[in-house]
Amino acid sequence: MNKSVSLKELPYLFISSGMSLPELCDYIGISEELVKDWERFFNLFPENSAQKEKVYSQKRIKDFIKIKDCYDKGMPLNEIRKKLFKIE
Repeated sequence: MNKSVSLKELPYLFISSGMSLPELCDYIGISEELVKDWERFFNLFPENSAQKEKVYSQKRIKDFIKIKDCYDKGMPLNEIRKKLFKIE
């Protein structure tokens, strides 16, 4: 019997090298503009890879998934920041 895997588990199981911005947007279902807004608001910028392209690490991908989960539930960004990142 196959075990199903949740979206939250996927970054840790299958994404070892990270994702580009378009891949991240497609993966979690949000626009590039929204990701860039969240990058600035939550200070969650991608890292530069050896090829000098910006790559979102597993940790960053998980952070964006958590933010999206809260955002989809209608939580204001200030509350999300306090809850997830302990930032006032």
